[in-house]
Amino acid sequence: IESTYETNGGKSVILVTHSMGSTMMLYMLNHRPQDWKDKYIRAHISMAGVWAAVSKFKNKDPSAAYLYHRI
Repeated sequence: IESTYETNGGKSVILVTHSMGSTMMLYMLNHRPQDWKDKYIRAHISMAGVWAAVSKFKNKDPSAAYLYHRI
């Protein structure tokens, strides 16, 4: 994200995520300070994100349960 920002002359980036990548990106963004997000992120577009399905998936995999509870 930071290198793309620099390469494009300081323009904030638009994140495009798909499926579980949407949930993983949310996890990453939730662990960044607000000033970092304000500087580097213009938008987050989630395509076919699994927002509703995460609660079902978390029961199958302990690492997914950890991710779900941290968000």
